[in-house]
Formats: sequence, structure tokens, C-alpha cells
Amino acid sequence: MDSTLRIDGLVAEQMHELNMEGSWGFAPMGMHNNRMTFYPETLETHPYILWHYCPADENIDESEWLDEIQIGLRITSERQVASYDGVMTFPDLAVALLESLGFDCTEVKDEDIQS
Repeated sequence: MDSTLRIDGLVAEQMHELNMEGSWGFAPMGMHNNRMTFYPETLETHPYILWHYCPADENIDESEWLDEIQIGLRITSERQVASYDGVMTFPDLAVALLESLGFDCTEVKDEDIQS
């Protein structure tokens, strides 16, 4: 996977630099393959993004990707992403995916830290 952004329906993929973040700050983790899948709201769940990633230099099957993070979303009736939960900084890839689906991500974009 190269660093080209690919969006296909509810799925976005890109290889890019990730940061480990906490209340202490952040530290670069290196290049990683990333896949985010948007799950719209249903009767049973709120909308969320499921984020899978693994180090870019790993030659592993997709079923063995190293981590999975669920990013909960609060979306207004005007299709604005008002808040999120599950990560310190809302990832650029999540913004690209949601904006491609017609959502307004102005409130959740972080201009200081790119993740």
C-alpha cells in the first residue's frame, strides 16, 4: 500500500505516519497501513468508525492486522460531526472518509497535530 488516499464507499485506506498520544503528549510511531470503515447509526448502535492499522514494513495478512480502535461519533441532524470518543486527536483519514460521505467535520479537525 502506498501513501495514496483511497476511498471506496464506506472504507478509506492510506499509509501514513502515526503518533501515539496520551495526556503526556505524543510520540511518532512510524509509517503504518491504515484502514477506516464507517458504520452508520442503526437502531442498536450509534455511528462509529472502526480503524485497523499495522506497521508499513510488516508483510502480514489483513486478518492479522495489529490493532483495532473504535471511534464513536456524535452526528447532528445537519450531518455535522459534533464530537468523537476513542482517540485523543481525530485522524485526518477519518476526516477524509466522512467528508467524502457528505459530513461536515469542521468541529473535529485538529490543526495542530496530524495523526
